[in-house]
Amino acid sequence: MLVQIGVYSTNIQRVEQANIQRNSGSEAWRNREAATFVFGCILEGPSVSQLAQLVGTGLQFLLTATKDPSTQVRLTTMWTIGEIQVLTSLR
Repeated sequence: MLVQIGVYSTNIQRVEQANIQRNSGSEAWRNREAATFVFGCILEGPSVSQLAQLVGTGLQFLLTATKDPSTQVRLTTMWTIGEIQVLTSLR
């Protein structure tokens, strides 16, 4: 069962990474917020090495999002950065 969960998790990450890339540059703040939120959510399952890789690829996106004109996007970005800190300190 755990192997199946890992496979699903990896597949979800691949699909959602494409959505994150597409929506992170959207003009609609709700799409940018969704991209940031999904990024924070997919961090919950991978191994430490996969987590490091995800964070490494998404860090510039997150740093840019901290300066987003939308308060909602900035708040969700800060939540996501907090999730990174929590998840990395637990492992």
